[in-house]
Amino acid sequence: MIGSEIHQQVFRNTNQYYLQGAHVQANKHLVRFAVRNAGARILDFGCATGVYCRALTERGFDVTGTDINDAYLAEAGRTGVTTVGAAEAAGMPDGSFDTVLLFEVLEHVEDPAAIIRSAARLARKNVLVSVPHCGDTAALKACGLMYEHFNDEDHRNFFTADTLAAVLKPYGRTCTIVKGDPFLPHVLMAPSIRRRIVQAIGKAHLLPPYFYNRLYAVVSIA
Repeated sequence: MIGSEIHQQVFRNTNQYYLQGAHVQANKHLVRFAVRNAGARILDFGCATGVYCRALTERGFDVTGTDINDAYLAEAGRTGVTTVGAAEAAGMPDGSFDTVLLFEVLEHVEDPAAIIRSAARLARKNVLVSVPHCGDTAALKACGLMYEHFNDEDHRNFFTADTLAAVLKPYGRTCTIVKGDPFLPHVLMAPSIRRRIVQAIGKAHLLPPYFYNRLYAVVSIA
């Protein structure tokens, strides 16, 4: 294909992405979200190579990972993560874990409701969900920008807060969704005094965020 090397630089396929090395790290916002809301025993549903399993284990949680990608599970196990295969996880009794994580999973699957239903069955306390935010595309376009995650070739679903709520609410007693990981487009300006001033104002929370990169949801089971 003409331009294939450029295509590889721009677009990602997450079936292979997490095997590419040490640059794949746990997102601090997602770790903080789990620490605030998870119970003691966690299943990371769609754990990839186990970066969140390791990060949360280091913080005192009992974490097991599962994934449909056998290469990912093998790498997670190699780094000391406790893993179970997808079929084994599907056969576990109801309420086997306090919390089930669905971090950056639902955008990749053909049937999000089926995944949520399975996760809710295995959780005693809650299911914690994160997906890329896909609202505000028109406003981003007006700034000459677009969400980075639109470069992922294997995304099947593109969620706004409303569409995520619609798919989650049938599976929990309550469902709370918030927008997170805010950013201002000014941070993309070339280095300058103006950029540093805008960054300082943003960090001081004197300007409201323009856009949000991610949606966070807590689906309460108990």
